[in-house]
Amino acid sequence: MAASIDENDYVHIVANHLNANFHAYNFATWEVASKDRGEFLQLLDNYLDPRIDLITIQLGENASDLLTWKEDWIDLINYIKAKNKKAKIVVIGDVWSFKNRDELKMAAAKECSVTFIDLSDIKDNKTYQAGLNSTVMDDQGNSHKITHDGVAAHPGDLGMKEIARRIIHSVM
Repeated sequence: MAASIDENDYVHIVANHLNANFHAYNFATWEVASKDRGEFLQLLDNYLDPRIDLITIQLGENASDLLTWKEDWIDLINYIKAKNKKAKIVVIGDVWSFKNRDELKMAAAKECSVTFIDLSDIKDNKTYQAGLNSTVMDDQGNSHKITHDGVAAHPGDLGMKEIARRIIHSVM
């Protein structure tokens, strides 16, 4: 959301490093649901293919209902594993602090035997955030200043580079 250009977000950096094609899917529907998250899993079917080698799951910062959070993560991971038996699955930690959210996500990843990328040392760290008044380019090549605190708190280029470095390190 707040990389200066698309090529500087972690997805593009990882794909370029691996010389791979990629597809990004915003699964916010699952993340913000307060119950029955499993009902949304089939929305992933068009994006899951047994030929996929790597799946990164960076999801959760917008979730507030954690009553079934760990179990929902286990269901999500197992659903993806069933559709993509050979893919390496990497779950990426939160970039913001919220009590127990990341810990439950990490426990689910461990229980499902998938890699968890811990971001606790860069979490909420302004050095890795885009920051107010940073310039970002939209899809049409127009530049915009970040004026919204929520957008400014997202990882900027340095944060994206660090997230990409950790993903690449985990798959090499």
